[in-house]
Amino acid sequence: MQKNSAQFIKDKIYGTCNLEFVVDSKGNIRNVKATTMQGTKLAEKAIMALEKGPRWTPAKQNEHKVTSLKSISVTFKLQDNIKDNKEPA
Repeated sequence: MQKNSAQFIKDKIYGTCNLEFVVDSKGNIRNVKATTMQGTKLAEKAIMALEKGPRWTPAKQNEHKVTSLKSISVTFKLQDNIKDNKEPA
């Protein structure tokens, strides 16, 4: 069952998900994992967005492109004024 925005607000599902991943020497992203919020829908969505995104610029060491470990934080915050589709306007 998929939740809409109003249900996420009602359930107080929001926050920051930290992701850790590898960027290889060609800029490909792999081994993405959530280090916080594991097992939540928000972590799942953050991972999916990162994996479907564009290639990254690889790190350089002594002018050579190298594989590197990266981490980012994705913050989810929904607007409070979103109404559930089932509620009257």
